[in-house]
Amino acid sequence: MSNNEIADQITSIYGFKVSPSVISNCIQTVQDEMRDWHERPLENNYPIIMIDGKVFKIKTEEGGRSKYVNKTLYVVVGINADGQKELIALYVSNTESATEW
Repeated sequence: MSNNEIADQITSIYGFKVSPSVISNCIQTVQDEMRDWHERPLENNYPIIMIDGKVFKIKTEEGGRSKYVNKTLYVVVGINADGQKELIALYVSNTESATEW
């Protein structure tokens, strides 16, 4: 979705206007935060690590045409020595396979 389309959806759902530049700034902030989170050092050792993937159909634009493609969201959870679960990573891949783990 374009920033204009997102702004229109927010207006439609919530009844107030948001400019496309606000949407752009929000997206940039989230992307910066996600990059920092992905690059953080891990503070624990994890005797157990669980990885799972969920496939989603994502709408993309190619050559002026819309199409849906499968993307896999991977979630990596570690269990520390105290038995507490911690989210270690989230990442998106084009496929769901063991080679992506």
